[in-house]
Amino acid sequence: MHNALLVAEVFTYILECLAQDTLHAPSLDVYTNGTGWGALAALARTCHALSDPAIDLLWRRLHSLEPLVQCLRGVGVHHHDFDSDLPSFSDAERTRRAHRVRRLSVDSQSDRDLPPFSDEEWRTLQRYTPRVRELTIDKRSEELCFKVLRSLVFRTTLLLPNLRRLRFLCRENAAMAYIRPLLTPTITHLDVSFGVGYGSVVLDFLQGYHTLCPNLTSIRFHYQGMNTKISTAICRAQSLESIDCGLIDDTALTHIARSLTLKKFSTQLYHIDSHRILRDIARDNSPDLPPFRNVKVINLHLGDLSFIIPFLKPHHQSFTDVSLTFFVTPTTAILHSFFSALGSSTRQGSVRRVHLLQVHQSELDRRWVRPDHWQPLTYDSLCPLQSFTCLRELVLELDNPVSLEEENLMMLARAWPRLEVLQVNYRSGWRVDSSTDPVTLNGLVSLLRLCPMLCTLGLSFDAREVPLPSLDPLASTLQVPVPPSEPSEASAQQGLWGIRNTRLKILNVSDSPIKDPTSVARFLAEVFPSLIEVGIRNFHGAVDPSTSGVNRE
Repeated sequence: MHNALLVAEVFTYILECLAQDTLHAPSLDVYTNGTGWGALAALARTCHALSDPAIDLLWRRLHSLEPLVQCLRGVGVHHHDFDSDLPSFSDAERTRRAHRVRRLSVDSQSDRDLPPFSDEEWRTLQRYTPRVRELTIDKRSEELCFKVLRSLVFRTTLLLPNLRRLRFLCRENAAMAYIRPLLTPTITHLDVSFGVGYGSVVLDFLQGYHTLCPNLTSIRFHYQGMNTKISTAICRAQSLESIDCGLIDDTALTHIARSLTLKKFSTQLYHIDSHRILRDIARDNSPDLPPFRNVKVINLHLGDLSFIIPFLKPHHQSFTDVSLTFFVTPTTAILHSFFSALGSSTRQGSVRRVHLLQVHQSELDRRWVRPDHWQPLTYDSLCPLQSFTCLRELVLELDNPVSLEEENLMMLARAWPRLEVLQVNYRSGWRVDSSTDPVTLNGLVSLLRLCPMLCTLGLSFDAREVPLPSLDPLASTLQVPVPPSEPSEASAQQGLWGIRNTRLKILNVSDSPIKDPTSVARFLAEVFPSLIEVGIRNFHGAVDPSTSGVNRE
């Protein structure tokens, strides 16, 4: 064994890197295609010192209960080339065979339930089930999973005693009856999807999930439409730090707004009285007990961006991440009011991410149409963003045309030395007015100097003129050093055009005009040596398939 592996921190870091593959369910024989799954399985069979840590990671995250069943003798599973005496295998060998999905298939032709586990089989399962921390059950794996769970309905011993995260996505609400054996006091994150309609089984779950999982800190409920029962159930769980749900009523929203533990909140407020609800919450806003007092990440789906402005004006929340989706095209005045309200003195140093997404006209509910839309996105509407000195991501996708000159963009960029993602109407296009001085490729060079940490960029450029290479790359007075707290490799390097950004990999150029594609490609290859994708949107907002990749040659 290499001496480096004797350092626990180094060995753990290597294993965690390999375990990244377990975030996704395996679809092939993961032990022959060079993935992290295969590497962990190989480590598990190497020696006793490496076996336990590797097995822990292989079992930590399951995308089905099938691997557990495959640890036992044949119970509704075909074994094509394995010895039938599975209990004689070592833990490492049994783990490898349990996770090998290509050679094993569920007996989907049999509708019979699994027989109850014998004491011997249960002892075998308990050698692995305590290692499971995360479980996903979806439509791809639900058939066998439900058979396993049905066989456990009357057993008092928990199947997964150390489960932390459960994702339960089923096609029929009747299947919710099988979730109960999985609800343990150790669960901290619960992600459940409900089908259409709410039967008694679902209501039973909603009434009791908070007592079966008293340590919940995060819930995510997927459902259609608004349901008072679900709104009430969301209010039952205490000490939640994260809530992600669909439409909820005003009682639930008011209850959630008063939470002192909530840090992340996502919901839909598309119903007709959402304006009144937010106005009422804003009226009760005070420095002593502001709504969403400790929320850092907020994601709201609204009818109109203006609905949220009164809620922000009292300035008592310190959001770091704000994402808003809405229907109505905002006016220039509304955009200015929103950014001004968001950019209060208490939030200027805290806001890291701002995403505004307008639903496209084809998806628009006609009741939200107003006659004063289509006003341009201007510097005046965006200038309050200059107070966000720690901004990392700014994504604006609006139906408004963009009237932003190159000098205006540079004035904004000077305030964002840590900016990593900047995208403005890269899908809907800028539709630049002929009287506006567009952002040129020279302006792009200046932008990279001001924001050296950019890794994703989506803007419209006038690419008809390619600037000449710089004769003196060090002569630029616009160079802004990377903040000392950031890693040194994040800084932009010098190149033929006085700048070379090695971090940027995705460039979306929207409706940028171009005259000489070869010269522009040469310019981009020099300025962005790590660029792997250039996205161009056509008139209807779809991605041009011919630009989905970059040929470095």
